[in-house]
Amino acid sequence: MKRREFFKNMLGVTGAMAITPLILTTIGRHAFAEGGVRKKAAGTESDMLDPNDPTAKAVGYVEDAKKSPKSAGNKCSTCTLYLKTGMKNGKEIGTCALFPKKFVMGIGYCNSWAKKA
Repeated sequence: MKRREFFKNMLGVTGAMAITPLILTTIGRHAFAEGGVRKKAAGTESDMLDPNDPTAKAVGYVEDAKKSPKSAGNKCSTCTLYLKTGMKNGKEIGTCALFPKKFVMGIGYCNSWAKKA
């Protein structure tokens, strides 16, 4: 292998390694945003986050923000970690990055609330 070929190959490999995470992240976001796993019957009882779940308790999750004095008018539907997926019994539900594979109430609240950009 000649020196010039070696450096060409190394440049190509380095470029591919730099771009791969960006491509995978973009593909993952689009698949996740388009429903991917979420398209199944959203909001069945087994899919809803239980407020007594250890993770939910750790972040102070409540299904109704009005029941939390810390909410200060904030709720899951206005959080950057929340993504609306549908309705259940006339109330908005969605997914939260903190609780994978579980649905949370749009009117819920937890101490990890972060304002949407």
